[in-house]
Parts: sequence; C-alpha cells; structure tokens
Amino acid sequence: MDKNERESTYDSSLRDIQHFRLHPELLPFVGTGYSTYQILLIGESHYLPKDTGVMPADFADWYKTATSAVFSARDREYFTTRTVVSTFLGGDRRGDGGRTMFSRPEAAWQEILGDPRATFDSFAFFNYFQRPERRHGNSIDADATDREQAYVIAENIFAVLQPDLIVFLSKRAYNAYIGEREKHVDHYDTRLCRTSHPTCPWWYRSKKWGKQHFVKEVETYLTSCGYLPERDLTLAENAV
Repeated sequence: MDKNERESTYDSSLRDIQHFRLHPELLPFVGTGYSTYQILLIGESHYLPKDTGVMPADFADWYKTATSAVFSARDREYFTTRTVVSTFLGGDRRGDGGRTMFSRPEAAWQEILGDPRATFDSFAFFNYFQRPERRHGNSIDADATDREQAYVIAENIFAVLQPDLIVFLSKRAYNAYIGEREKHVDHYDTRLCRTSHPTCPWWYRSKKWGKQHFVKEVETYLTSCGYLPERDLTLAENAV
C-alpha cells in the first residue's frame, strides 16, 4: 500500500475525529505495511522542546482549542507524530534518546521476521496521552481529564484502524487505558499486551516486560495468523 492509498484508506475517518480537527499534529502514524499485519503500537506522550515558552496554564482548554492557538509552528513540528516517525524512517536517528522509542521495537521486529530490511513502517503508532508534556523529557503529569480524553480518543482510533494486536509500549499508558476501560461497558476487543518503555533500561533487563516479552507476544500473534511457522515460543523467553 503506497502513501496515497494509505491515506485514502484511513485518513478521512481519522481526520473526522473531533480531537484531530483541533490537533492534527497528533494523528496516528500508519505505516505502509500496517494493513498486512494490523499491529498497532502505542507510546506514552510527546514532550516539548527545552526552550518552549508554553506554561501549564496554556493547557487549560487544550481539548477545546486548536494547537495553533497555543503553540508556535516550531513547537508543533516537535510533537507531530507523523513527522517524528517519518524522520526516523528517513534515517535520522540522532536526537535526545527518543529515537530508541522506534529503533528498539524495529530491531525486535527484524529479529522476529528474520529480515534486517523490516522497518517500523510495518506498524501504526500513536502516543496514548493526547497532549504533549511541557517538561522536556519527562513522563506526562496526566490528570483525570487527560486520562478520560485519552481513552475516548484511543477507542475512536481503534474503531478506524481495526488493529488485530495492540501493544502498549508504556506501563503508564496501559494502566491508564485499563483504568478507564473498567468504567465502560463497550470497548474495542482485540489482543492486547504491554511492555516496558523502549527508551528505559528495562527494555533489555526485564524478561517479563521488556524486549523478550515484545518478541513473544508478537510471535504468538503472527503464528496464530499463519505469518510464522509453529515453533517453541519459549525460545524467545530464554534468549539472551
């Protein structure tokens, strides 16, 4: 699926979601290979440049106000999801460490498929919390409104993208989603799992939640779909 076909397949519906009419910068990235595997990865949140002039009070009406009314064009580019991922895919892997958000799942994906040419373009991706954190490099300080809005927006995204596997790459985001989902009778129902955040040391240290867990969950899914041959998946757990 080329870029134009991808956009015609998903984008008109994604752009109809009210939140993305106000904040198109936060539209999910949908890779050219997404329709093959239907795997959606979910991060935590964007954050702002170190020298942004935005203050906490500027977020008071975030979910009712267009991004352009709060941020400069420079700041907006910093947290435009599709720009960030496309820049990574274009070969720019420099930066403040945030690129490992994509490079580590991508490396695990290459291992799973046995193909060093496989890229992050196989997935769809968005950050769960739908506003950037003002403090550069920090985890988002989400309040009740942030958690409620994130859940509603995520469910709207799921309805459009129809993923068959959702992988939360953040314990904080996963717990927030599950906490809100418990309040709702209806929710999107599919395979769901979570891992450690790829930028943290636990991605490599934790067998239960890190890279090995990502590999196990994705391999199990791909095997059930017939993309991989049946094999002993405990090998992934025991790999170094």
